Amino acid sequence: MFNPKRLTLARERRGLTKKRLAELVGVSVRSITGYESGEYDPDTNKLAAVLGFLPAFFMTDEELFQPRPESVSFRSLATLTAPKRDAAIGSATIAVMLDGWIDQKFNRPSLDVPSMRSHEPEEAANALRMAWGLDDKPIKNIVHLLESKGVRVYSLAEMANEADALSFWREKIPFVLLNIQKSAERSRFDAAHELGHLVLHRYGIPDYQQCEREADNFASAFLMPRAGLLAMTPPVPTLEHIMQMKSHWLVSGMAMVYRLKQIGVLTEWQARILFRELAVRGYRRGEPDGVANREISPSLTKIFDKLRQRHLTKADVANELNLTEDELEQHVFGLVTQSVHKAPNAISQKPPLRAKPDLRLVK
Repeated sequence: MFNPKRLTLARERRGLTKKRLAELVGVSVRSITGYESGEYDPDTNKLAAVLGFLPAFFMTDEELFQPRPESVSFRSLATLTAPKRDAAIGSATIAVMLDGWIDQKFNRPSLDVPSMRSHEPEEAANALRMAWGLDDKPIKNIVHLLESKGVRVYSLAEMANEADALSFWREKIPFVLLNIQKSAERSRFDAAHELGHLVLHRYGIPDYQQCEREADNFASAFLMPRAGLLAMTPPVPTLEHIMQMKSHWLVSGMAMVYRLKQIGVLTEWQARILFRELAVRGYRRGEPDGVANREISPSLTKIFDKLRQRHLTKADVANELNLTEDELEQHVFGLVTQSVHKAPNAISQKPPLRAKPDLRLVK
């Protein structure tokens, strides 16, 4: 039976208005409205071809979890149009679908993300580092760290420059979606920023601008703890010092200058000079000696390696979710392409996944 909610999801996932979808399908806007209200059934093959979904995607009554816009923290919301916002929320819905499928097959790390909504951002960052047993050294892989604490991390690959990241809670499970087209340093900061939202703003975002500032301050303190940073900072840091320190802490030069100003090492005037020098050298878009390798998901890598061992291909996983292979890849950092393939002479019959493999991430 046709599921009208899935049509709405697919349309919003592609960032289309009802009017634009009607034009692409060759029907009236009234028809699209009727399809989405369940008034009458459409030609699902035609809709599937236009929207890039499998026809079977529209023919299942499986319940969908779609985050409410007011419960989602968007990085770069100020420049995000309504269709792009809807597309990002649609991406989050697909990520939840995939995550539910994975949960049926694998054990995952237990949740360890405390609520710190009564804390100031710097205090919360310090308290969380202490709770997680982190010292004052750089965090080598923040995606790995988040997953080891029960956070589900997926990607927003198709969003290009419109959205940096988003986060939300599905009941007791936290999700973070990252734009993998950003620089590695920017993606690390975005992940820490969204972690700030998860611990500081779990029960809503009453003031967007204030919450964004708080999440930024949390991310700075979490990635560059005051004690560790002060221990290696000269009295008057130059641009050369900044570039050395940013490589050590795996952040951008801009983020390093901001943090040094935040903790009182740099005056407002000194910071402006350094910001200007960085901008003149073109470092706002990319910096030399950056993080060499983008962080990927250790959890998803292990999961798809396990699936490959059971002769489950990318197409098999996508078909079970009634998704295209491309749609699946959009949410797993490209790991499906790297890790899931049919081994030569593999048997065609897939053995059942009886026990859930216990995937525990090592710090």
